[in-house]
Order: sequence, then C-alpha cells, then structure tokens
Amino acid sequence: MMRLGLRSILIWFLGATLTVGSPAHAFDLGACLYVLTHLSIIRKTKAANRVKPDGVLFVQLKNLVDDSPRRRMVVPVSKLRFLHPMNYEFGKGVAIRRAQKLASVKDEILDSRLITISWLQRLVPSTFPMSAIEMPDGTFVVKNGNSRLFAIFQAFSDVPGLELEIMVHQLFEPSAAQELVERIRLGNQAL
Repeated sequence: MMRLGLRSILIWFLGATLTVGSPAHAFDLGACLYVLTHLSIIRKTKAANRVKPDGVLFVQLKNLVDDSPRRRMVVPVSKLRFLHPMNYEFGKGVAIRRAQKLASVKDEILDSRLITISWLQRLVPSTFPMSAIEMPDGTFVVKNGNSRLFAIFQAFSDVPGLELEIMVHQLFEPSAAQELVERIRLGNQAL
C-alpha cells in the first residue's frame, strides 16, 4: 500500500477541487495553499529538534514579515542576533564551509570593514539576501541568513568595527513581529 504524505494529499485534494469545482467539493483554498506553503517550515522546525509550537510561531512571523517592504541598511555586526541557534548538523556544516570561504578572503574586507550584500552573495551565494528585524533595543534579529551570520562571526570574530549591509524589514506591525521574535528566541534560548 502506498503511503501518502500530507503534502501529496493536499495537492491531490486541491487539484480535485479545482477540477470538479462543485459546491460539494468546496474547500477553503486559502487554507490549503497556506498549509502547502508553510509545510516545509514546519518540517524544517521538526528537523531542528525544536518544539512544535515554534513552527507555528515561524509561520506567523513569516506572514507578518515577508510582504513588508525592506530597505538596505549598514549595521554593525555586533548588533546582529540569531533568530534561532545553529542546532542541527546540516546547518552547522554549511555555516562552517561558508566561514572557511569568508576567512580565505579576509584581507579584502579589512580595509573597508564593510561586507556588502553583493560581496557576500558573490562569495557565499544564497537564494535571498540577509534580512533582519529591528528590535526596540537597537539590535537586529536576522530572519534570513542565520548560517551566513554564524559564518561571519566565525571568520571575522577578531575584526573590530565590522559592518554588514543587510535588508531590514519595514514592518506594518512592528510590535507584533518583535513579540514573535522574542517568543521564538526565548523558546530556543538563542543568543
């Protein structure tokens, strides 16, 4: 007997609903798309050995933040914080390889003491640029780019005054997003 995962069942059901389109097959299309979109986040959360409610918090944060406009900002590396710890082996391995790449070109950065988005993307490519949420205390919690931040901390820990160009979310509801960030960080005891 073939085992179907939740994703397969939802894709099949969505296809059947769109094909048949009768009131008898009415289904909240938005809920189905929501689950499909965020299934990978929840699965990644489980893989990282975090508690289940964090997956929900990550999805809520994603919904609040992802559609917000962003602006480029140069931020001192000392003011950047992790959203979650690097507590799973695959992520640590990626971050260590990235740190080795960054360390190999350390001299390029020492004169300007600035890591730009384009420089970082050229050296350690990723789908999205690093993005962060500004917190009330003036720190920035990295939403996209935790392993790149880990790599920067590893490679440049001895470089004082280092700055990083990142995308900072301009939130419509900053207090709600900041509260979610604090709950995620508290649940993960992130530093």
